[in-house]
Amino acid sequence: MTLKAKSSDTDESSDDEDSKMKSYITRQFKKFMKNANGKGFDKDPYEKLYKVSEKHEKLYRLVTKKPSDLEID
Repeated sequence: MTLKAKSSDTDESSDDEDSKMKSYITRQFKKFMKNANGKGFDKDPYEKLYKVSEKHEKLYRLVTKKPSDLEID
């Protein structure tokens, strides 16, 4: 003898689980956005990347110069 759940019971429980998951995701997203805004992330995400690449470019130029081109104090 096997027991089968009514389809309406199964649908209600899955809807309840879906709504719980959606509310959990929404809460986590709101927390993330609140923390992100509080920490002052750059408005332009490429700004930091540009600054880092500019720094590396300067270091590369310094390293690749010929010794005769360098001025020694």
